[in-house]
Amino acid sequence: MSGAQIRADAYLELLLSDLLANAYEHNPIDEKRVWVSLTAEESAYELMISDNGPGLSDSVKNSLFDLSQRSGGVRLHLAHHIIEKYGGTIEVLDRVQGDPNQGAKIKVIFPKFS
Repeated sequence: MSGAQIRADAYLELLLSDLLANAYEHNPIDEKRVWVSLTAEESAYELMISDNGPGLSDSVKNSLFDLSQRSGGVRLHLAHHIIEKYGGTIEVLDRVQGDPNQGAKIKVIFPKFS
């Protein structure tokens, strides 16, 4: 994709680095895989980061961005705040819809810069 523009600063690099590191480091599988895609929607860009790890239960997914919970940690808590700073959203999904044991997918939406 060429010409993609969003409002960004040095925190965007930190955000992407943290999300990619999280997908890799928390995957106990020997042959780790991480997939990244960027799609242009009408008013936003959709970034997907998926892995082939063991996946996450719904209760863990719901608490990942809460620093008071042990499941998410500082990286995902900071990622959530950085994305909000850009006016975007972040959510955790199953890599294979309906099968939480096939890895996780982080979906990030960034508003388009106009």
